[in-house]
Order: sequence, then structure tokens, then C-alpha cells
Amino acid sequence: MKGSKLNNKDLWTIALNSTSFFLLSYLIIYILTQLAACIAASNFEIPSILYFNSVYYNIIAADWTPDSVKIVFSSGPLLALFIGLILLIIYSKIFQNNNLAKILVLWGIFHAFNIFFGSLLVGTLLGKSLGHVLSWMYFKDTAKMTISIIALFGTFGFGLITAKPFIFSSNLYLNNYTEHNRRKFILGQLVIPLIIGSLFIYLLKLPNISYYEIGTIITMIIMMLPIHLKYKSFQDYYFDEDEKKIKIAKVWVIVTIIVILLSRVILGIGLRFN
Repeated sequence: MKGSKLNNKDLWTIALNSTSFFLLSYLIIYILTQLAACIAASNFEIPSILYFNSVYYNIIAADWTPDSVKIVFSSGPLLALFIGLILLIIYSKIFQNNNLAKILVLWGIFHAFNIFFGSLLVGTLLGKSLGHVLSWMYFKDTAKMTISIIALFGTFGFGLITAKPFIFSSNLYLNNYTEHNRRKFILGQLVIPLIIGSLFIYLLKLPNISYYEIGTIITMIIMMLPIHLKYKSFQDYYFDEDEKKIKIAKVWVIVTIIVILLSRVILGIGLRFN
């Protein structure tokens, strides 16, 4: 029974599962938000091509209108916010379940809100995404800086308020969450997946990864930082006494690999919207 300690094999099994869910949820939400931008552009008769690391709009700068800029460049982040809220509601209903799929939902929450907060923080600083919208709305530099600061606090604050639900996901693998196992659990469920997953995303988007994409990877780290800082301060949690078997989620790992390969190949060529 995995009630007291986790060995190194358990640690890396948890890390493999969590990394798979980290990458799969990122790909799903990233592609959905990028598709939203392409569909919004097509409504303005703007041809676009969705690549793995960007969206190319086949239009000259002079043909953009205030309405098209606002809708096209805000559609992705706003959809991400909506998805994040829906996933939060779903997770609140299933957080006590012992189904590994809830980790997909959990990481999806963080990726969705990171896309939204990242577009405010990094996008405003670099003039991308929602920052591009603010520029077309003639926001002054002071207002943009204020929005960036608010987004930074929002990113960190979101990590604070979601720390407990993240820690509670330990009920998938443990009968209790105590000082004997919390360090290895947080390494496997959070630290290793965040490092490996972020590095994998970076490598997948080479050679044309933008500063904006790098910035959103950094905001994800900022969002997850409070969980790492607080995990020792939580009280001990005692879950059900059923025997816990820590196994590799083979189906989910395979699904993740397939989705990565398919998305890289298809979006490497480019998905066209006319």
C-alpha cells in the first residue's frame, strides 16, 4: 500500500504519466485556440495558415481593420479563458475520483489560464496577441504596463489558489499525503513534468519559436511556482484505504505520442483556412 513512501520507480512513473498529460492537454488547448483565431480571420475573409508554432495571415498590414484585429487576436485567449473556467467546474466535480484522466483536466486548467494570462502579460509587453489588440485600441504605455503588472499578479495568484486542488491529486497514487511522500510526489507530478514538458514544447517549435512563445513558457513556470513553494505547508491528507497501484498509463502515453506526431506533421506542412 502506497500510504507512506514513494520509491524512485514510483517517482518516475508518476512523472511519465504527468508529463504525458501535460503535453497532451497543451496540444489540445493550443490547437483549439489557434483554430479559433483562424476561423475568426476567415469570417473577415482573411486567408490564414496554422503552423505548429504560429499562424500566418495572408494579408498586408494596410488591410487590417480595427474590428478584424480585435476579434482575430482576442479570440484565442478568450476561448482559452472560457475553456479554463469550464475545466475548473469539471475538476471541482471529479477531484476526489481515482481516474487518471483528471490529471489531463488539471493540466488543461493551467495551460488554458496560462494562454490567457500569458497573452496579457507577455503579449502586452511584446505587442502580440491581446497586446496587439490593446495597441489598436490606442492604450498608452502606462496603461499597458499596468495591465502587465496585473496579469503578473494574476498569474502568480492563480497558482496560489489552485495549489490545494493540485496537491489533492495525490489521492490517485497515495493513501495519505504526508511529510514522508510529499517531496517525491511534487517532483513527479509537478517539477519534472514542468521542466521536461516545457523543454519538449520549446524543442518542438524550433527553429522558429518566437519570443512570445518563450515568454508563455516562463509565465507557466511563474504560475506553477506557488504550488512548489506551498506544498510543504499543507496539512496531512488521508484518503481512502484501498490499495494504490502506481502504474504507467500506457494508453495515455501512446495517445500523447500519436497526437504529437500527427500535429507536428500536419501543422508542419500547415493547415490552410481560406
